Amino acid sequence: MPNISETPGHNFTVPAAPDRSPRDSAIARLKDFTYGLDEGIRPADEEIKDFIRIFDSTELLGPLLRGLSDEKKEDVLRAAARYHVASFGRGRDFLAKCNPLHLVDYDSATLFGALPAELRAAMLADAYIGDRGQIVVPFPDIGLCIPLGRSSLGTGEGALTTHEIQKLLTDPGERFHCRLELFSGKLMQFDAQTPDTETCHVWSDLIDRCIDGKPIAEFSEEKAVLEALASTLKELTDRVDARGGDEEFPMVRLLTHCAEAYFLAGDLGACGAALFKLTASYMDKLEYGADVGVASLGASAATLAASVLARNALQRWEDGRFAEAVVSYGMAMSAYAQEGVFRGIHSVPPAPISEAVDETVPLPTLVEHISRTEFEAAWADRRAKTEEMRSQVEDARTRAIMKRLGQLRAQPSGPRPSN
Repeated sequence: MPNISETPGHNFTVPAAPDRSPRDSAIARLKDFTYGLDEGIRPADEEIKDFIRIFDSTELLGPLLRGLSDEKKEDVLRAAARYHVASFGRGRDFLAKCNPLHLVDYDSATLFGALPAELRAAMLADAYIGDRGQIVVPFPDIGLCIPLGRSSLGTGEGALTTHEIQKLLTDPGERFHCRLELFSGKLMQFDAQTPDTETCHVWSDLIDRCIDGKPIAEFSEEKAVLEALASTLKELTDRVDARGGDEEFPMVRLLTHCAEAYFLAGDLGACGAALFKLTASYMDKLEYGADVGVASLGASAATLAASVLARNALQRWEDGRFAEAVVSYGMAMSAYAQEGVFRGIHSVPPAPISEAVDETVPLPTLVEHISRTEFEAAWADRRAKTEEMRSQVEDARTRAIMKRLGQLRAQPSGPRPSN
């Protein structure tokens, strides 16, 4: 593996060449270091530490920060190397290990708030998805990068506006795919530990701000974008659940939006699976303590999940996709059972304080309710009709074979005349 410190041009303590201005020298050092991160050379911890300690961004950013106080400007300039490092997976690993990753969020938000509106808009238009799923916003011409953090997605000073967030997430970009579609595709290729929890938070907040409390039907009219939204929410909640961090995230809201997006995209099975997971989330809240109102919400979620899964099972059976139908049938029956459990709960222990603000999102009316009795009757009827149809097909096939055998037996058995 190449050692960056031994590679010409990677020694960050070398003074600027005489024919270079301080600005050109800073850009050259930045590009030199970035090459090692971007090309997977994986610089050693000491090399990253040296870059953060030595790199001076005054010549690059100083003229852009006229609106900041001297003290805040100094803080941002000192942090520039740190948030550039956090724009790359290897750098995030280093910062997470050394524990200053959380500082990047505040630093980047402060910088964003100080930028001129025109420059900020241009940078957001060029934003891309990094190697670990992080949103990276590059400065034009100088090569400095900033990972978008949660503070930039809140409502405080320097935070992005709803309009900026919606453009960032859903405006067509590379090959006419919006960033949400690109991220959804990358998520399918990442391992279970990627993105890191902080990046999952950023995407969760970004989507939440983009939805802005409106119905999912208003999020987009394009099926591909709705599919990307649903898939992203599914993958994020799967990772959060696997890491045991569901108390940090608004799981109810994420899963409700996920289910509705799948429904609007025409995937009834995935919609039912998301609702089934939502039901399980309510059950977890009860196990760890919650008020009786949660039991009522859980019952409503289980009822809707059961109806969606039941109708999907019946439709899949009609379409001849029997294996999928049987899976959906089993999930529907489990949801009906969970509904009964929720409705039988009248008191629960006090709930612990959650770190996430997970206000209830009204459940959408996706399908007409079908009771368990109605579903079981319809399921039995379809199975019976299928068995009858299969029997008729087998009978017809048998009759055709017997007829053909009869024709063969009726043919003369002697030798055929030669020409």
